[in-house]
Amino acid sequence: LQKQMHLSWAIAIKYCTKFIKHIKSSHTVELKFENRLCVYIGNSLGIALTLSFIEAILKHYNSPTIIKINGAIAVTGGIDGNSNILSTSKVIIEAKVVTVFFSDAHIFCVPKVDELWAEEKLSELKKEFPNRDLRIVGLTDLEDLLNRRNIVDVHKKNYIERLFSYTIKKWKNPIMFFLLKSY
Repeated sequence: LQKQMHLSWAIAIKYCTKFIKHIKSSHTVELKFENRLCVYIGNSLGIALTLSFIEAILKHYNSPTIIKINGAIAVTGGIDGNSNILSTSKVIIEAKVVTVFFSDAHIFCVPKVDELWAEEKLSELKKEFPNRDLRIVGLTDLEDLLNRRNIVDVHKKNYIERLFSYTIKKWKNPIMFFLLKSY
């Protein structure tokens, strides 16, 4: 997991250099899970981490381009150094389809090589629950994910919104200093 975190961070930084000229060489990154529903092992949360890191970095640097995930989307698959999404396995992808099927997600993004297994399991589940609307989307790499507007919204931030964010960020420190000094 730690190796995948470092790799996902490096890929996110590399991607964000398209939008941000000067990214600091060091950051403090905390990874917290809202609920610990299982033991996190392996690399299958690599693409989700990478996407979250990109979203956070662009927000932190007040980038003119922002990325937001569209609704309840489930994503699985590791990511390698070339931004390719890695296969999980037939057994694991089938188990994940079952889990996502009974969640709020309406799209489940899987590695392209696992798409057939995921579709087969989804068909099997839809026989019993035909009204469940879940789509399986096979992805080959990070660019494939970021180019799908039904999954990720990539757009320019309003100039006034950027200016407001910048002003708040830059004026927060002097105001805090003044308030603390007055005590």
